[in-house]
Amino acid sequence: MARALASFLLGIVFSAATSAAVIVEQTGSTSAGTAPFYGQSVMTPAGGPWTDISFNFFDVPDRNAFAAGNLFILTSEYSGTPQNLGSLTPGYVAESTGVSGGQWLFDSSVVLLPSTLYYFMMGDDAAAAATLFGRFDGTDPIGLYGAFSATSAYTHNSNDFDYSLHGTQVPEPATVALIGLGLGLVAIARRRRGTT
Repeated sequence: MARALASFLLGIVFSAATSAAVIVEQTGSTSAGTAPFYGQSVMTPAGGPWTDISFNFFDVPDRNAFAAGNLFILTSEYSGTPQNLGSLTPGYVAESTGVSGGQWLFDSSVVLLPSTLYYFMMGDDAAAAATLFGRFDGTDPIGLYGAFSATSAYTHNSNDFDYSLHGTQVPEPATVALIGLGLGLVAIARRRRGTT
């Protein structure tokens, strides 16, 4: 019984640590937009926080996941140039560590918080030779950004590109504490029975 409980609790910990999933996304748009450099603001939902972050746009015509060059995560709106993005940019959170499977990847230490507005902005080595799907109805208060060269400023409008933001939800401290308590009780029960 004690071993079964320990296995169950460890299974919860393991699944919480390895279940990357969609945090938030927009898909299904039918319009197309083109610029060499893209950005998108994203409001995270309640829940979280999340680690193991990845982000992508979707390209036209095949709706494949798209990422190129470097991507920055900020907590402040950015109206500078792709060339000037860096770790000293106000609101800087992280820079991508690479691209895999059409997604920008971030270091596992990067944490995104719930109910927070983030800005995902392409840096100057990312010039995209791609057309992206988006919703261009002008009704979203969040929205997309575009820059037409590495040295031109990002401009904002109230449309959205199609995008997907993935991450692994970090267990709440209370959940971690309960799991720890459960494992401690299992250890005490095993000692009392004289089993190892």
